[in-house]
Amino acid sequence: TAGTSPAGFVLVKINPTGTILFNTTLNLGGIHQFASMRLKGNKVLIVGRVSINLNAAVMAWDTSGSLLWNNFYTGFGARDVEMDGSGNVFLLTSNANQVSHTSGQDAVIYKLNASGTQLWKKKYDFGGQEYPTRFTFVSGKLSIIGYCSTTTYFDWITFQTNSSGTLLWGTKYNGTLCNDEIPYAIAAKANGEVFVTGKGGPMFTQVNGSSYLRMVTLKYGSTGAMQWLDTLNIYNGLGTSCTLASDSSLYVMGGTNMTA
Repeated sequence: TAGTSPAGFVLVKINPTGTILFNTTLNLGGIHQFASMRLKGNKVLIVGRVSINLNAAVMAWDTSGSLLWNNFYTGFGARDVEMDGSGNVFLLTSNANQVSHTSGQDAVIYKLNASGTQLWKKKYDFGGQEYPTRFTFVSGKLSIIGYCSTTTYFDWITFQTNSSGTLLWGTKYNGTLCNDEIPYAIAAKANGEVFVTGKGGPMFTQVNGSSYLRMVTLKYGSTGAMQWLDTLNIYNGLGTSCTLASDSSLYVMGGTNMTA
């Protein structure tokens, strides 16, 4: 978490009975904005943004609470983090005019070694202002979601790279024009198939004629082609999380905001 008293990024470890085993804080100065974390093996990664320099902040602890390293990387705050089986770290962020001097806000992925040293930086532009939000690393592939604006509205973007950052495919989803459509969660299979859920169209129209975006879940094949789309007839709905079970069943959680 990002706390204010004490100020900083706070890592808390709790055992199965609810007892706090350690509570440690790293204060990097400024206002701290927590974004995401990952636990793999004996390493915990936390990423976010610090107002002191507005860059992407990354912190690594071991599971006993000892700080291993922390660093900043150029970007508009860290959005998500992943690790491969060798301990290498993937960092998701964005920054302005990375692909060209006129490409606008572009998606950026850093690869770091287990000690936080940068191995490479890759930039991605899909013809607008890109704001990546989440990604997942499965079987040597990174699958990424975010939103992209080419006018005054946002559309979903989903893209996939290999472990070297080479773009394998990228696609947009815009189920309804002139509305902000945003994905919130992603899951991926070892064969490269990807599942995304969020808020989008086609819009749901009530009996009184009012139309609203709704919860949308879709599946992309291993080449980025959409294989199916599922929506709920509940207005102001949005998909907030999704995960795959051991039998490959997909579980999706959503919410809605309404006035009775």
